[in-house]
Amino acid sequence: MRPPHEISLWSTPLKESERERIVDRLKQGPGQVLANLAIELRTLLYILDTNVENIRPVLESMLSELEVGLAELQEIVEELYPSMTFRELGLIPWLREIAQRYEQQYHLDVQVEVDPSVERSLPPRLANVFYRVTQEALRNVAQHANAQHVVIRVSEDPHEWRLEVEDDGEGVSEEQLVKIYSSLQAKQTFGLPIMHDLARSVGGELVVLTRSPRGTLVRLRVPHREEAPTSEV
Repeated sequence: MRPPHEISLWSTPLKESERERIVDRLKQGPGQVLANLAIELRTLLYILDTNVENIRPVLESMLSELEVGLAELQEIVEELYPSMTFRELGLIPWLREIAQRYEQQYHLDVQVEVDPSVERSLPPRLANVFYRVTQEALRNVAQHANAQHVVIRVSEDPHEWRLEVEDDGEGVSEEQLVKIYSSLQAKQTFGLPIMHDLARSVGGELVVLTRSPRGTLVRLRVPHREEAPTSEV
């Protein structure tokens, strides 16, 4: 029998666009960090022969870069396969875990608000989609929003389940949204096609709203139904 949170979303082949995006992230994230560390190690070897007193600043810089690279690598790995917390305990404990991680790593104040009934009623496939959309939305906040506060909400009513990720950052204008949706590079950077594909895979709708005077709201709504459609995402 399949474990309760291990479902087909991660067992289907990746789309070519998703492969390209992951390869690009590996090159620009952990790959670039390793390249920089190689250069700094050569510098460190030179300093050892000339001025030992200057070694500490170089080591501190290398450590900071390594921590950034490891964090990026962890995020990429979790895109390819869910974290153990999610697989063993489910969506809600994972949301609290990732909120704490983003607070420590990016100095964001992340709050998690969950309707008590959701933990019992949310179907496993939908939990996986909420997991991936939250990953993409939080990554956008950390990389682009210059925000201080983020709220993650998971709720339901008699008609639908909802996921919201709202921040108080710089926001995205309608003109910027048009550019993001029309530019291949921007699409890959912001992960919008991934979030929309994920929403469609469960018969849901995802919207990105600007908030006045600051902030962005990512909202995923999925109507209640006996069985959500299945598709490759």
